Amino acid sequence: MRVTGFVDAAERYRITGWARAESDAAPVRLQVLDRGVVLGEVVADRSRPDLGVMCGFSFDIPGGLSPSERHVIEVRSVSGGEALGHTPWVIDVDGEAAARDALSGHLDIVTWDRIAGWAREGQSDDAPVALQILDNGAVLARIVANGRRPDVAQAGFGTGQCGFDMMLPVPLSPLTRHVIEVRREADGALLPGSPAVLEVADSFDPALEEALERAVTSLRSVEDQERVLSFLLTQADRVARQRADRLSGRSDRERERRLRLAGLPDGAPVMAKRALVIDSRLPAVARDAGSCAVLSHMRVLLSLGYAVSFAAADEMDRDGVDAEALRAEGVTVFRAPFDASVEDVLRRQEGSFDLVYLHRESVATRYLALARQLQPGARMVYSVADLHYLRLQRQGEVQERPELLAQARRVRLAECTAAWSADVVLTHSSVEAEILRRAVPEADVRCVPWAVETAAVVPGFEDRRGVVFFGDYSHAPNVDAVRWLVEEIMPLVWCEAPWIECVLAGSGMPDTLRGLTGERVRVPGHVPDLAGLLGQVRVGVAPLRFGAGVKGKVLECLAAGVPCVMTPVAAEGLNLSGELAELVGQDAAAVARLIVRVHEERGMCEAAARAGLQFVREKYSAAVVVTALADAVARRSVGAA
Repeated sequence: MRVTGFVDAAERYRITGWARAESDAAPVRLQVLDRGVVLGEVVADRSRPDLGVMCGFSFDIPGGLSPSERHVIEVRSVSGGEALGHTPWVIDVDGEAAARDALSGHLDIVTWDRIAGWAREGQSDDAPVALQILDNGAVLARIVANGRRPDVAQAGFGTGQCGFDMMLPVPLSPLTRHVIEVRREADGALLPGSPAVLEVADSFDPALEEALERAVTSLRSVEDQERVLSFLLTQADRVARQRADRLSGRSDRERERRLRLAGLPDGAPVMAKRALVIDSRLPAVARDAGSCAVLSHMRVLLSLGYAVSFAAADEMDRDGVDAEALRAEGVTVFRAPFDASVEDVLRRQEGSFDLVYLHRESVATRYLALARQLQPGARMVYSVADLHYLRLQRQGEVQERPELLAQARRVRLAECTAAWSADVVLTHSSVEAEILRRAVPEADVRCVPWAVETAAVVPGFEDRRGVVFFGDYSHAPNVDAVRWLVEEIMPLVWCEAPWIECVLAGSGMPDTLRGLTGERVRVPGHVPDLAGLLGQVRVGVAPLRFGAGVKGKVLECLAAGVPCVMTPVAAEGLNLSGELAELVGQDAAAVARLIVRVHEERGMCEAAARAGLQFVREKYSAAVVVTALADAVARRSVGAA
């Protein structure tokens, strides 16, 4: 196959021309040589309108040919070795370049997206140096070193107008090794500090993130998208498992297990026990008593030496102040996208927890059996918060709603099943503890309170006014209670003491309750500083007609030195006596009379306030909770399933 062609031009940076085979329409591959040394190859497949065929070529020379040397350029066919016409082409020495001053300066910075340094010729800054920046031998950019470099001037090198600083419009790929050279354009002289090498990224830094994002954005076909998606999902699962292994200390635990089987030597380190706490939502102390309880118990577990982790089953995708508050306590918070569900946590960290604490019936029903399967060595703790079936049953009776009574029967079955399945059952109410022991004799039921801190300073009688009700208004008993309070109880109060203001506070208040605002009813709604509010009122009230469990609002009032007038439902499970037992009213009239008495009679108010503070200090201190919970999680029930 005979090849014909012609070299049109040969310059320091580029060689152009054309070539074609006389008997074959396929593009010709050519070899470019300088003084017999191969510079590279090029295919003659570019458009040449003057010839009417696709036979042109353009060969770029990375870095250019040195102007201080003589060059003999040849272009030959790779297949047959025929030389093209107008070759060899001679490029003589550039006399001006040969006489150039020495290049000084330094390549200071080389990153994926930035290249900076300084360069001078001889002793003068009068003629800025033109530079070429090369990446793996290919010209990346051309730049003139004429930027301000005060540090260079201070070091005694002229005026300092010799800097260069280039931000790359497209960052270098961190997936490739890069050899960065900075050369003087005139003669190819290397700048001191050059070449610099950027190795392939071995960590997931921003440059690698950006490169992957560009690669994903460039996908066009469904086939490519599916291929990349499969790869990324596989790698994501791999990283998730590595993370789970690191969090659980799997390798260390396995080593400890082997040592224990072989006879653990004295003084050998023992890993901290791990506790997983599961609730439906992230705890928020300003929202509900359940949040206060689970947070208190997590603090106790931390004090007992457990490494505590938390998962919110229905809020895995939520972060923010509540999650940050847990992390500040030293609790690991599992959340999306790292763990999409509680199932992910249990499965990826299989066999790594020593205790699983399930808060509320809905959580225990969903996850207790799975936790038992995937965490076979863990102690299963079911914290009932309150007996939901009892609350539903009472609500159905008060509101005459048979559908709630039917639902209560179903929930009772679920709560009893969870109690029977757990190793230990926690409740805060002595009444509910007895109900559970009668309903599930095999269950190990413990009455464990949560810690409530008492006020350091209690304002005096004359410094307080009014009566307050507060709670979470997504909770049906609170909505019913506040309506009963405003519509039936307070009118009776105002008949005797019209000056007593009623304050309604709490989270999640619907507009229908905000509409209760009136001349003697103030509705601030959510109050970030509950302690501040309690420091202003004289009486708390908990007029619950139905509900279950220990009421956090009662304990919060007593801990603030505020007597709390309550119904039997609100007082249930507290085992009140003396002055506190006298604050319980059976109906609207009795509750109204008590509100007036406590608000107006200084002696009764102050005696009840002292009794409430003493009660909380004795029954709900951190020490009491530590003792009760430590005993509950340490012992195994013989009858547990």
